[in-house]
Amino acid sequence: MWTVGQKIRLRWTTKRKNLDGTETLADPTTTTIVVKPPVGSKTTKAWPADAGVVIRESTGSFYYEYTIAEADLHYASAKATGALIGASDPFSFDVEADPTV
Repeated sequence: MWTVGQKIRLRWTTKRKNLDGTETLADPTTTTIVVKPPVGSKTTKAWPADAGVVIRESTGSFYYEYTIAEADLHYASAKATGALIGASDPFSFDVEADPTV
């Protein structure tokens, strides 16, 4: 479980579907990640606009380091637009209050 104040690395991939039905990692025109904390405002970051914040590790592989500011359940999702269109399944992570407080 995560605690308030920690950074969590959120990873996702973008793929294109090939004619034979297989998928290959590929870069979209834009990829966006949205993180929704339990109470506060959602955070939205995009690549390439926020390059350096949203990191492209390799073709079709991205991450964003989110600093946790609130306890309880957070939701996140990523999507691709432009050359590739698609979205990840939404995912969640649970955060507990800082145990030292």
